Amino acid sequence: WITQDAWDGTSLTANDKFPCNYFFSYGNSMLLQPSLTDWNNLHTPNVTVPGGANGRPRQVCTIQPNNTFAWPGVGVELGDKVYVHCGEGSGLNATDQSLYVFTQSAGTTWQTQRTLPAGLSGQTAILYATGMVKPGDGYVYAFGSETVGFGYESYIHVARFPESNPQQWQFFDGTSWTTAPTTGADSKVADGLGSSAVSYVNGKYILMTMDQGFNCDANRRIYLATADNPTGPFTERKAVYTISEYFYGQYARYYTPAIHPHFDNGRNELLLTYCLNYSACGLDGCQEGVIDPYYYRVKGIRVPYAMVGL
Repeated sequence: WITQDAWDGTSLTANDKFPCNYFFSYGNSMLLQPSLTDWNNLHTPNVTVPGGANGRPRQVCTIQPNNTFAWPGVGVELGDKVYVHCGEGSGLNATDQSLYVFTQSAGTTWQTQRTLPAGLSGQTAILYATGMVKPGDGYVYAFGSETVGFGYESYIHVARFPESNPQQWQFFDGTSWTTAPTTGADSKVADGLGSSAVSYVNGKYILMTMDQGFNCDANRRIYLATADNPTGPFTERKAVYTISEYFYGQYARYYTPAIHPHFDNGRNELLLTYCLNYSACGLDGCQEGVIDPYYYRVKGIRVPYAMVGL
């Protein structure tokens, strides 16, 4: 489980809240769940890297000079290595994106390397943090989002790299695979909303997309669509859930969709997650003298396969 900005539970007060003057302990971290069925948090240690990224013991990706964040996201396992996309930037603005290589070990200390594949890095028009899929045809397909419509809509794009060479990226331009990404509607493989995720379930590529969740609008739905190929076409998206959390009477902010097909509960249901932010429009996260960690956590839902033809 990969986090971006994260607090540390050791800073909880006696009533399980955070003090208002407390800030993130880590710009990112990684938790290692021991098995698909073991959900005991006491069994789930942090992955560490030698020395800790930026000198923080539980941080795994380095915030680059003159930046304020390094936000890892989607990844894929190839052999004894895990390849993870990392968005980099300052404030809320992206400055670059990288591909981290984590070398697994029997313990919790892993080796890490920041790499800059051509075409992925050096540009921020398409951020390839939407999904990584390994369908078994020798390639990993990396999905990216291009923001349009003032953050309420997005174009979903796809790139790929051989399992044998994760540094050799190719980008779909709407017709063929090229050496550089192409922006715009002609190269998109699907339409998304405010934030999206792509995964692979029962031989189909599945797109999860959510209404814009940071401006506290009335539309607060999660949608799914499927395709037989990484380049589409995707089916018409179908609303499967409405986010209903409130923060002191106001809509809670939300973001960061994710699909978890490997957590199979044996009931033909797909696990989806999203994250709550710790504030709402017009309301600061500090209320009644504390910050409530309930509003800064992952939320999960199960969607029956039959709802979307899986």
